[in-house]
Order: sequence, then C-alpha cells, then structure tokens
Amino acid sequence: MTNSERRKAFNKALRKAIADYENQTAESLLALNAILNSAREQIVFRLRRSPSDYDLYLLPALEAQIGAIMTGVSRQSVSVAQQALASGWLAGELIVDAPLSAAGVAINGIAPAIDTRQLLALQHVTTNKIQGVTSAMATNINTQLGLVMMGVQSSDTAVTVITNILDETDRGRALGILRTEISRANSIASHLRKLSAATVVPGMQKQWRRSGRKHPRASHSFADGQVQDMDKPFMIGGVPMMHPHDPAAPIGEVINCGCQALPYMKSWTMSRPGAIEDAT
Repeated sequence: MTNSERRKAFNKALRKAIADYENQTAESLLALNAILNSAREQIVFRLRRSPSDYDLYLLPALEAQIGAIMTGVSRQSVSVAQQALASGWLAGELIVDAPLSAAGVAINGIAPAIDTRQLLALQHVTTNKIQGVTSAMATNINTQLGLVMMGVQSSDTAVTVITNILDETDRGRALGILRTEISRANSIASHLRKLSAATVVPGMQKQWRRSGRKHPRASHSFADGQVQDMDKPFMIGGVPMMHPHDPAAPIGEVINCGCQALPYMKSWTMSRPGAIEDAT
C-alpha cells in the first residue's frame, strides 16, 4: 500500500467512524427526548382531567401520580445516559483503531487496552446530574400544583407552566448534560486509545478538529488543524488542553463542545483545514 493509498484509506475509515459516533449520539438524544415527551403527555392528561379547584384531598393523589411518572423518567433517562456514554466511549476507541486498521496498521491486541475506570466515574457523575434535573422537574411541578390549590393561579395556567417546564428549560438542561457527557466519554476514550497506540505506532500524533456546528467557539475554530505530540497539550485560546473536554480545562471550554482530537500521522499531511480531506 502506497503512502497515498494508506492516507486515503485512513481518512475514509475515519469519516465513517465519526459519522457512526454522531449517529449514535443523535439517537441517544432522541431517546431522552422521547422519554420527556411521554412524561409531558401523561402529566398534562392527568392535570386536564382533575377538578379545576384542586381540592386539598385530591392534591396528594395527583402529586403521587406525577411523582411516579417522574420516577420513571429518572430511571429511564439514567439508563439511556449510561448506555450512551458506553457507546460514546467505544466510539472513541474506534475513531483510533478503525482508521489505523484501514491503513494497514492493526493495533488491536497489540497496543495495551485502555483503563475504563474513567467511564465508570463519568457514568456515576452523569447519573447524579440527570437525577438532579428530573428531581428539579418534579419539585417545580409540585410548586405549580400548590399555587393552584392556594388560589394563586388557575389550573389552565398551571398546565401551561408545567408544560413549559417539561418542554424548555429543564428539558434543555437534560439534553445538554447528555450531549456534553457523551462527548466527554468519547474524547477521553479517544485520547487514552491514542496514547496506547503511540506505544506501538511510531509517529502517532493528535490533531484538533473543530465541530461542524454553525457557531463553534472562535478559539476552537481557530485551533482547527492544530497538531501536537501525544504528550503535549493543544493551545486553545491560550488554554492548554490535552483533548476536547479535558477535565482540567475551564468549564466554558467544554460545555456543548463538539470538537474532537483525531489520530494523526506525521507522514500524512492535511491539505486543507476545516474538513477531513481525501488523499490526492
């Protein structure tokens, strides 16, 4: 295989690995969205069929019903999140293994396996975050029910406010958490796998690639194409980062970041920043 053929095979496999990861992430976000949609429908149905005055003796029963729904939301959301992080982690490994294998450099079974303890820690932290959001949802909903019972607002207003709780702010928080933590799992696994690959693949480096989103951070876009040795940090707007979603980086550099640090070989040069190019 010539160097040009190797680079072309490498880039083709890399594009596929990234596309597969992005599709998995989109499916996970859709799954969480569907859970929240179902909860909204169930809760609004119960609110609409309840007496308009929310008699005191009916309120505890209604709160219990909604509480049971939100408990189910929490359980299902945590399950989706844990599976999504595991898939994102595996995709991070494949973003390294698949392109190298396509280029004729197989490392599976040769390079040391990566430590998955960070994945377990990420799953634990994400579980707490998701449960925190669903708990806040339940509290906000119960607050609205209490306002109706006290005569401060109408039941129709409560339905509108509760629908907004489930459709906007808290939903956005839940989806944002999941998106960020999937990206973090993917980025950490990719970094660890590149470090592992570098022990058996001379010349292995890493390359910062900006996300394909419409409005990425300016500093992240400016860093697009930056190449560093595996033991050196990227410089992102003056901030040293070993990889996107580096736990040591300021929180403003990681939330909703879609950048990636891709495997890079010194002999395979990039002809144009901003896209993974075909060999010529």
